[in-house]
Amino acid sequence: MSTSSSTQSRIIRGKVEFFCNCNRQLRVQTSTSRANPGKRYVKCDLCRVYEFLDDDLPSQYYKDLVFGFFQRQRGMDNGPMIEALALEKSRLEEELKATKSRLEDELKSRKAKLELYDKLFMVMLGCLCVICVGIVEVLSTLLEVTLKGFGLLAFGKYSNHPLDSSLSNEKPGRWIT
Repeated sequence: MSTSSSTQSRIIRGKVEFFCNCNRQLRVQTSTSRANPGKRYVKCDLCRVYEFLDDDLPSQYYKDLVFGFFQRQRGMDNGPMIEALALEKSRLEEELKATKSRLEDELKSRKAKLELYDKLFMVMLGCLCVICVGIVEVLSTLLEVTLKGFGLLAFGKYSNHPLDSSLSNEKPGRWIT
């Protein structure tokens, strides 16, 4: 944009109004930039010309002071925001530590339960094996008694009774035919 004195001022109803050379009425605005804080200006968006109405501030100190004022007014003063964010960060860090500790404790508890379940499973598997062996023994004995009852099994190898082998003249483990 270029600076130009292409604006005209007129007094209308006791108030100073500014107009561009293209006859558009201009609105007075206040700069909030770091370079020209607080300076009033008028600009035409159509012609892209602007003109400052106020003189420069006497030093950079005053420019920084006025710029800081505008930043605080717009809520852009970062000091309190930084403090609030630091507090929020520390609160979240504490919450994270507490959650991490709670989850680690829960994990330890679940691992202990899992180890207990593993041991219980092994005991139950052992009991099941013992039961299965017992059932096989019972079924084997039942089968032997049944076969003997029908006279299909000779005395001897397949008999567990001591009298069976002593009464038999047959060779052990022979089938009767």
